[in-house]
Amino acid sequence: MAKKSYIYILNWTEVHGCIKIGKANNIWNRYQQLKKGFGEADLENSYWFEERETDILQIEKLLHTFTRKYKVDFPEKLDGSTELFEIEALDEVRDLCGRMEIQLHKGINAPKNKVVAQKSNIKIKNEKTFQEQIEVNRLKLNNLIDFIRTINEHPRDWVVRDTKSSFPWGHRFILTTVINENPNSDYKMTVDEFREFQCFNFNESSWFSLINLFSYFKFTKDRKLVGFELSSSTINKIENLIEGNENLSLHIKQYYFDLFSQLISELRLLLSKKENSTFDVEQWLNPKFEWNSDEHADTDKFGVFNLLKYPDFRTINLKLEVSKISKIISNGYSWTIFPNNTAKTIKLFQMNPPTKEDLHTINNFQDGIYISDEENYFKFCRFLRDLFEIEEFGYEYLLIPKNKGPQQLPLYNIEDLF
Repeated sequence: MAKKSYIYILNWTEVHGCIKIGKANNIWNRYQQLKKGFGEADLENSYWFEERETDILQIEKLLHTFTRKYKVDFPEKLDGSTELFEIEALDEVRDLCGRMEIQLHKGINAPKNKVVAQKSNIKIKNEKTFQEQIEVNRLKLNNLIDFIRTINEHPRDWVVRDTKSSFPWGHRFILTTVINENPNSDYKMTVDEFREFQCFNFNESSWFSLINLFSYFKFTKDRKLVGFELSSSTINKIENLIEGNENLSLHIKQYYFDLFSQLISELRLLLSKKENSTFDVEQWLNPKFEWNSDEHADTDKFGVFNLLKYPDFRTINLKLEVSKISKIISNGYSWTIFPNNTAKTIKLFQMNPPTKEDLHTINNFQDGIYISDEENYFKFCRFLRDLFEIEEFGYEYLLIPKNKGPQQLPLYNIEDLF
């Protein structure tokens, strides 16, 4: 008998306004993993079906393709956050299951041996954990505010440099390098532990990871070096929370508003102390390009990029108009652009192109077009993130312009599947 696997549709519409479509060999175990980040799902209104394990990956890809126009961009990068969709995607799932003669089941239940133990102590456990978590979160926030304030009060010991990240898709980071003759180990612990900030949902029965403030942390005793990366998107996230533009704003205002307000003030002061005196904090937080500026608000969305042709080192200015692009396929290091109505493609390679001094290592570089520098690379990644839907398929990414009609969806030979 062929081994079975499962597709699940978990319902988080009450808490996050979305559903998750994924695959698993054990749905309940997978749900327990996801619950750590997203909180409790509405299991009664969730769905699942089983198929042969050899077919399940292709079916999952097909479902993600059919529901692409309902993709949700989740504000935090959590396990499973790239597979979230609006509730309307469920109609597409039902339709596809009907056409493939797949039986879709409603309701996901815990294994019988877990149900009794869960019901007996859930209320007491939640109330106790809720209060404990608030105390832990406030302590972490206070420690973090003290940590950032120390940076601001000792500018000679703390160097703030701007860097760009190659993943995910053009997020920009502040890299703060701390140099101190007698580094305090408490600072190391404060930064490291704050990664796990958790907050209850409205129903106060579960929590999810609200803020992952530091994506990187380094402490080397020999060189007495402390460093961390701070994302601009994280600062925007905190500001939206205290301004009431995000879910959980009532919870934030009740328990953390004062501390988040202090934290934002200290972080903005930190940004103003960058090495480059011309640094514009607002431009760093909310960069303006051709496709999101008021000047081009009524025109087709486009971006202009500086490129370098190798091996003749010729410079190229490339204007990419979204309406003229069918799709883009990327492996993370290069991008193949498929224009509409033509078989020709454009291939771009990642930043750090070869220089004329690299000619002695000519075999190490492919002939082609490279993104010319770090700033253009960051701009190109933001262009993709802002204007394209990004789907991950194994080691590759499929990018399709947002708001593209369903008639342009057929990336597979659908007829062969029915």
